[in-house]
Amino acid sequence: MSDCNYSGKESEGGFEYGVDHDEEKQEEGSPEVQRLTVLESWLHSVEATFKNPRLLVDIVAAALAAVVGIAAISSFLHNHRPVNGGLRRSEMEELYLQGEDSFNRKDYISAINDLSRISPESKYYHKASDLLQEAVAVYSDDALDKAKTYADAGDYETACSILGKALNALPDSSGTELGPALSCYGDMMRDQFRSAALFTFLSPA
Repeated sequence: MSDCNYSGKESEGGFEYGVDHDEEKQEEGSPEVQRLTVLESWLHSVEATFKNPRLLVDIVAAALAAVVGIAAISSFLHNHRPVNGGLRRSEMEELYLQGEDSFNRKDYISAINDLSRISPESKYYHKASDLLQEAVAVYSDDALDKAKTYADAGDYETACSILGKALNALPDSSGTELGPALSCYGDMMRDQFRSAALFTFLSPA
């Protein structure tokens, strides 16, 4: 026969099991019970909200206003945070517009100076890069044409001066013919000076 442990007292109908009321009170104050109470309160408040359409509309409107406000602030910070040598995205947008205007007015040096300052962080970077390449090509071709005109007339010094100024104005001239042309006209100018000096030396006094 197995042993059974229980506590109780004998009554008229048999044994009456004892109930520990202190344990019930401890369970009512436990963290689990408190969490359940909070959850029930929250569910009641949500239920009350859905039963009140006006309150629900107000809550939705407030949430939408908060989202729009956060988006506006994020956009402002995104455009006004320095990203390239202290330049903000909004400033690079202004540089692009200025460069585009200078290009249309055929002020290629100003266009090149503005467009070359726009970094990849700007949404105008690809447009600026394309326009910059075009401005460099047009400016280089114009300088080469002017230099050739003077070189054909034998004025190699002026031709070299034009090409040197163009090279100094460009941030990157590696893809142009300015360097090779300057070297060529420079050699011609030196030959010209040597010939003039030799002629002067050989000429009778």
